[in-house]
Amino acid sequence: MRDLLFHRFDNAAQSSQLNGYVEDEMVDDVASVVREVTLLLNTRSPLSASDCAALPRRTVLEYGLADFLHLSPVSMDDAKQLARFIREAIVAYEPRLQVDSVVIDTPRPCRDAVYAVISGQVCKRDLSIVPVHFPVQVAVAARSIE
Repeated sequence: MRDLLFHRFDNAAQSSQLNGYVEDEMVDDVASVVREVTLLLNTRSPLSASDCAALPRRTVLEYGLADFLHLSPVSMDDAKQLARFIREAIVAYEPRLQVDSVVIDTPRPCRDAVYAVISGQVCKRDLSIVPVHFPVQVAVAARSIE
């Protein structure tokens, strides 16, 4: 369990300095956002989607995407609902990304994964805004944090 919760902190501590530069200064902001969104969407929250939606503000205890196994892989309505779950998770946990749209591929080409295309804008450290449009593969049965 420690590995799941502290993996990123351990990596940051081990490689925080390289040739006199702080690692954060070397990491591309957009690549960092894409990586964090992928990790977020492939982690399941211990709460249901309705419980997550009822919270005034989500914390690290509810981190992840709500379980969506009950949604049909061919239903357009369920695809819209999943897109809403994804948007809500990103808004809660990735403040650098302002989501404009989330599009779910339907019907799913693979029953073990969902493909989402996320469009929006990333606010970089220098406060410049960069438009983004990237696909994310979301595992249907992702790991959960307990």
